[in-house]
Amino acid sequence: MRELRPEGVPFKMAGKDYRLFFTLNVIDDIQTHFDCSIAELPALINGIEKINNAKYILTRLINEGISIKADDTGEKPVYLSEEYVGRHALDHAGYSELIQIILQSFIESTNPKHDEDDDPNAPSE
Repeated sequence: MRELRPEGVPFKMAGKDYRLFFTLNVIDDIQTHFDCSIAELPALINGIEKINNAKYILTRLINEGISIKADDTGEKPVYLSEEYVGRHALDHAGYSELIQIILQSFIESTNPKHDEDDDPNAPSE
């Protein structure tokens, strides 16, 4: 059985590779920040008038990936600001592609991939 840890969604920005992670920390932060359910995520970011929301969420996703990497390596995390993300997020993708990447990271985190050999009814160890 493989570990169920998500791999994150790759995202390239300002010549660097990042991974976007929708964890419980991110979901809690989004729900608190916007005072709504995470089920409202598509409505929060769809449409160019919601660009500020998308920038906030993208920054949070990138910074969660930075935290996870720091947990794994023991290095001190260096987080990105919303202003930095706002300057560089559209370097390699249009706004609609950016929205799709955010939604993809949510979908992948809530529907983890399983190996074909994984038995969903196997007893826990």
